[in-house]
Amino acid sequence: MKNFIKYTDFLAFYFYQKIAYIFLLLIKKYSFVTPNKITFLALVFGVFSAYFIIADKLFLAFCLLQLSFVFDCLDGQLARYKNMSSELGMWFDNIVDRIVENIVLIAIVFKYNMFEIGIVTVFINMFYSYISDLEIYQNIQYKKLNKIEKIIFSPIYFLNRSYITVFLSLIIFFPSFIKIVLSLYIYGIIFKIYRKLNGIVK
Repeated sequence: MKNFIKYTDFLAFYFYQKIAYIFLLLIKKYSFVTPNKITFLALVFGVFSAYFIIADKLFLAFCLLQLSFVFDCLDGQLARYKNMSSELGMWFDNIVDRIVENIVLIAIVFKYNMFEIGIVTVFINMFYSYISDLEIYQNIQYKKLNKIEKIIFSPIYFLNRSYITVFLSLIIFFPSFIKIVLSLYIYGIIFKIYRKLNGIVK
């Protein structure tokens, strides 16, 4: 099992990845099931999650959002199991992640009438600009920080994909929570600027 589950963060490794592994055991023998098809299903679940937010079926939206991320974990496991990893697959997976997160966020904004165009635009722009740093705890950037810097920027850990899924899930039911998420993204932008100014690059 450990050969197929990749550690990204605590929540993903001990919860979402474990659920994804159960699905892997069920589908691994079917040759027609490919990682990219699983990624596409993750996209479908995410889009329907957004739809059901608008339709005021919040629990169903919540379940589909969780399923979308489980399949986001599953595509990587299946790729490693079938030795089908590719740059195209990684690109497709990243694009789907961004689409799902943004479309769910937009659905929430419309559902709760939180769409002052300036706030939404800033939030989306920060979201996109932070893509390259979503997993800083797993690469050389974080290792290059000193102890004080690691403490200062520790909240950025919660911008990993699994925690973003949890935050979006909370916002579905508690829209005011969006302020906390917005604060985390601002923190991420500050870190991005900081590392550029200090030459901490990949």
